[in-house]
Amino acid sequence: MKASEINFDLVTKIYFGKDSCCRCGCGGNYAEPGTPTFTKYKNAILKLRQEFLQEDKEWINISLPNNRAYTPYFS
Repeated sequence: MKASEINFDLVTKIYFGKDSCCRCGCGGNYAEPGTPTFTKYKNAILKLRQEFLQEDKEWINISLPNNRAYTPYFS
């Protein structure tokens, strides 16, 4: 899957932070649709050229260098 194939209309939140970490919020931040941070994360994801697997129907983990990740959630 490519970033351009993500339907952001269905994304309920986006996580950005540590990759090898729980997703409770202690290692990163969440952004909700309609916020400037959500738009910032969405645009950053769309600029990525790497391909990635959709690991689950409810989320996609996009690993980056230096133990960072974007994770869009769909529910």
